[in-house]
Amino acid sequence: MNNRINHLTFAQKLAVIIALISLLFLRPYAFGLVYSIVGYILLLFSSIYLYITKPQTSYNHRKIGKIILVFYLINSAIDFYMFLDLYHAFISLFVFFVIYMLLSNEDVRYYLFKYYRTIVQIFIILAIINFYMVSIYGIDSQLIAKDFIKTDNYEYSLYFPFASSNNLWFFPDDIPLIGGVHLRQYFFFVEPGMVPPFFISLIFIIFASNTIIHKALKIVLIIVGVFLTMSTGGPLLLFFSLAVYYFFSRKRKLSLTTLVFVMSFVFVSYYSYNYMPFFGRQAKMEMSVSQAESIETHENILSFVIYQTIVIAIMSLILMRYKCSKNVFITIGSLLCLGNLSNYILFTPLATIFLFWDDMNSRNIKKSET
Repeated sequence: MNNRINHLTFAQKLAVIIALISLLFLRPYAFGLVYSIVGYILLLFSSIYLYITKPQTSYNHRKIGKIILVFYLINSAIDFYMFLDLYHAFISLFVFFVIYMLLSNEDVRYYLFKYYRTIVQIFIILAIINFYMVSIYGIDSQLIAKDFIKTDNYEYSLYFPFASSNNLWFFPDDIPLIGGVHLRQYFFFVEPGMVPPFFISLIFIIFASNTIIHKALKIVLIIVGVFLTMSTGGPLLLFFSLAVYYFFSRKRKLSLTTLVFVMSFVFVSYYSYNYMPFFGRQAKMEMSVSQAESIETHENILSFVIYQTIVIAIMSLILMRYKCSKNVFITIGSLLCLGNLSNYILFTPLATIFLFWDDMNSRNIKKSET
């Protein structure tokens, strides 16, 4: 197999960028609440163009595509049976075919995730600047546009520099540098709790890649971004994903030490979720009635999303066999499943893109499909 990344033409790179822009207009991004049709059109045309102009070189793309299609069909059938909603039952299948066309070429997938990482890193740097400016000048001085996105259920305001939020968080005034009221960073997602599964997935993609430089700096930056969401699930997902990655990295040489490490990560993730200062579950329950109601609402409707989580969990275990980066992929699948339990991120275009992720230049390299 030739491991060299072939450069795309300018038009093809532009199509990849358009595909990325389209994601901003689709759930789980906030713009998708009101402009979804724009995003689907942009994603469709950019995917068709790239599918036509680039050969299908992704490792095991046919087998992987068939497996994902089967499980997406199962989801659509269950979705229609439970809710009699033909639109949403159709959309997940539409998303599958579009993403399959988009990522059937290894070079396109490489550049898509490269550009996406870059955008995420820029957003995090802006969020850090916003956090610093709010600490000095206050929230009101940073407001650019109030309710620049507003629907029946959601409202988002825009703050300098380029931060979207309508949810505030309070740190005790006696804490140096960070004391006072701050914005929860949404990074233009529907909710801040949707951010950690995708950001933490990028951490493992960066860690496993042989083509990314300055890994430690980029990983630390993304971890900072996760904590700026003030999400209860952020620490839970971070430590739980470490347990999953470590377990599957060592599963052929299981030992007592491995099991102790895995269980320690699981314990830390549980403890962080419940008792972490400021934005652990217990802290949020005590902070306000609205926060307590929000948490209880998510916990009470798990039965409506549990089947989706089971479907993707089973699918991820099957798909792992056909991936080059097995350990990273199963970690990503676990992150998406756990994130779905509270924020319903599965079967969205962004989640589907992550399910198609792989890296033929990774440590667990395989021969290309003949």
